[in-house]
Amino acid sequence: MKVIKILLIFILPFTFTNDNAKAYYFPIENFREGIIYKYECLNDPVETQYWKLTSEFQNLITEAYNQKYEKFEFFKEKFTDEGSEVVKFITYANENKSLVVFNRKIKSSDVFKWSTNEEYGYSAEFIHDSYGDVFFSVSKSFVEKETIKVLGIDRETLKFKCLYKTKIPSTNYDYSYIQYMYYAQNLGLVKIEKEYPSGKKLP
Repeated sequence: MKVIKILLIFILPFTFTNDNAKAYYFPIENFREGIIYKYECLNDPVETQYWKLTSEFQNLITEAYNQKYEKFEFFKEKFTDEGSEVVKFITYANENKSLVVFNRKIKSSDVFKWSTNEEYGYSAEFIHDSYGDVFFSVSKSFVEKETIKVLGIDRETLKFKCLYKTKIPSTNYDYSYIQYMYYAQNLGLVKIEKEYPSGKKLP
């Protein structure tokens, strides 16, 4: 099992006309035996995450863990001729000292499309015992090509802007934040920047 350590940063546009962004996404053929990516937030170690990626046939499975090595997400994608689609989405949470599992019902499924010409995204929902319906969505749009340093090497990346939303109608909870995601050829996701509604950034 290999471990890849990648810096995680919390913190128009150039037109990319290439319709095959697949080369910048996770190379599914490299994950048969599993690889762990470490997304490290230097300014706030609590935000550090570990992603265990494994593949089977045309499916990519991501198991995400926090800095305490506690699993908080299971995410299964299917690769198609047009991109990657989520087919299973499970989150885990500790509530009242008990582990609670939320198997989310997928409503829309585009995680990463090989074409960057249009905005796309995925969404899911589940029912919480206390709050009722919980809705979650991500919309993604291409921003530009950008060269950044990854593992000490300058690499060309595709930068995407993602809008994350969570809504709980019963409590009038409506929260969103922006996340910039950078993808490098033969590696996949190599850098994350988060911007919160308050303007807070964690570089």
